[in-house]
Amino acid sequence: MGDIVRVSGTGVVTNGEAALEPMSVIVKTRETFPAPIGMPLRALGGSDFGIQSWITGGVGLNNIGLLVRTWGRFGYVDRSTFTIDDGSGPVKCVVSAGVMISPNWQFVVVTGISSCERVGDEIQRLLRVRGQDDIVAQ
Repeated sequence: MGDIVRVSGTGVVTNGEAALEPMSVIVKTRETFPAPIGMPLRALGGSDFGIQSWITGGVGLNNIGLLVRTWGRFGYVDRSTFTIDDGSGPVKCVVSAGVMISPNWQFVVVTGISSCERVGDEIQRLLRVRGQDDIVAQ
């Protein structure tokens, strides 16, 4: 249980990622959240859809902005960033303030918002981790 937020606004593209410039925000409380969509890392981000840029080398349906769950070998970067790799190439994961990352983790299952970022001429996969409960580490 928690809050669901309904946002309406104008679509813009910033750093390769489609977003809304909100004009109205409505918070509905005591609703159940949708379950995350499980997917391997190669499917994260997907391909071209409307104004949303596609992931360089992306395949499948575009899933930017969706809540997803994925998994892979853990790689420590710094206090707010780590990578995961399931054999299809590493994906950068960025955590919210207050989320603790241990350099000793080996393997993680991560829930977060499918996102992307521009790196040079490429649009790369990015996973935005919301909170500590969204990381299950081994």
